[in-house]
Amino acid sequence: MTFKEIQDECVVFRFGEIRRNSVKLWVNRRMQGVWGEAEWPFKRVNREACQIDSNGNLVMPVGFRRAIALEDASGSQLEYMVAEEWRKDNPLPAVSGIPQSYTTWNGQVLFDATPGVGNVYQLSYLRRICCLDQNNQIKQGLMTSDFDKPLWDPEHHFLLVLGATSTGLKLENDFTWSSLEDEFQGALTEMKDDLLPPDNVGTTQYGADDLF
Repeated sequence: MTFKEIQDECVVFRFGEIRRNSVKLWVNRRMQGVWGEAEWPFKRVNREACQIDSNGNLVMPVGFRRAIALEDASGSQLEYMVAEEWRKDNPLPAVSGIPQSYTTWNGQVLFDATPGVGNVYQLSYLRRICCLDQNNQIKQGLMTSDFDKPLWDPEHHFLLVLGATSTGLKLENDFTWSSLEDEFQGALTEMKDDLLPPDNVGTTQYGADDLF
């Protein structure tokens, strides 16, 4: 279901066109809740190829949140360091060379040495909240375009209708919100049963999920 289709279900079922802007907020609020509910497999990315740009920085993938592992072109895994420890051991500017360790700071991978332009590294990571655009490309953030879609499987899209409707009814002090909430929670449980546990993605290092 597209963002517009999800909205339409809520608008036609209960709230009317005059509340569409509110419905958009309710749908995205529930999308945030579903995203944070579990370590879903669609949040995990295994070995995405990322190049070094002209400034010696790794071009970060869309939706990057936390690093799981980083490997060079030969498959050797770089050592992860907690950001503060890395900062103390690696004063800038970094010298050119072959990196042996890395950290993440404000969503950017930092190396202990500056690799050559165009070098490719394999980054395994956890995504922040994302959706799909009309071309089925990953888009960082909540749904904004009518053609955006949730990142998870289509058979579980309708739960956002249930969740958003429940939120709207609760805000309107309509006592029927609780029955919709029960149905939403049931649909969420079905989604968990279907998708969890997530696929394994390598070996997570201590501290590698910390974001600085």
